[in-house]
Amino acid sequence: MVGELLTTPTSPTREGYNFVGWTKNLTTQEIFNFEEDTLTSDTTLYALWEVKPINNPYGYYDSITATGGASLVNQLSTLINVVKAGNGTQNTSYEQAKTILQQSDKDIDNPTMLWGMYNSQLLPIPWDHINNWNREHVWPQSLLGVEAKPSSRNVATDPHNLRAINPSVNSSRSNKYFDLITATSTYYPGDAHRGDVARILLYMTVRYDNLSLVDGVPSTYQMSRISLLLEWHNADPVDAFETQRNDVIFEWQGNRNPFIDNPDWFETVWNYYMQQAGLVAEQKAMQDYVIASMHIIQTRYIPLGQRKFVN
Repeated sequence: MVGELLTTPTSPTREGYNFVGWTKNLTTQEIFNFEEDTLTSDTTLYALWEVKPINNPYGYYDSITATGGASLVNQLSTLINVVKAGNGTQNTSYEQAKTILQQSDKDIDNPTMLWGMYNSQLLPIPWDHINNWNREHVWPQSLLGVEAKPSSRNVATDPHNLRAINPSVNSSRSNKYFDLITATSTYYPGDAHRGDVARILLYMTVRYDNLSLVDGVPSTYQMSRISLLLEWHNADPVDAFETQRNDVIFEWQGNRNPFIDNPDWFETVWNYYMQQAGLVAEQKAMQDYVIASMHIIQTRYIPLGQRKFVN
């Protein structure tokens, strides 16, 4: 009713932006105060947003100006393809990965041990002729199209894609692609590792043009299942272990996994590759957003006398 205070609507969310508040006037952008401002007539409120600042360690992301889509993918690809190992323009070698993982994969709570991929087993740090642990290729080596030899410096030796792992777990995973269950040809990485997997696979796809994410059985240069990765990324957020890995690998190879530093970039880049795979991520995301907005309108408009909250 006129003269009453309005009930504060649920704050909306928008990828890559922080919600500032509601306004009646998009020109003045004065924030509506739900504790003091009363209703004088039928009112439409608009959501105001500000671009979310990016995490920019060491100024690494100074060149990134895009906020999403193909532009962001292209800028990130250009950035993370600049590496400094070998002759100054190469990946670290497969032999060096033994030393790198002894630093990057230390357990946060027990740094005298390594945190094993998939089963979270604590592993002795020293490289003991592969008896203590193996170098696991999250994107399987057999699907990368090249071999990782000790002196190799290629896609198969990129330490962002390598993790310390119990040898028996490494054998059981083999080159299975990721899915919700572990079966003959599929592998579930575990609740505590699914987000790590998602961010590694997206990094690999952005960096290497010949790699692609699919939703079926992958062939060489492919990995699956892309449709699960956003859910896994959200369910298992970035933690201190991944940040540690990113920092150590940056010291050795000179590039970073942007989805560890800036998790908010994951969804828009994932949407881009979903479309490349012929799937409907963008349409689904937009549908969910509209439904959420309609829920706000419905719950605020009907009970409170034609008051509209729109975004």
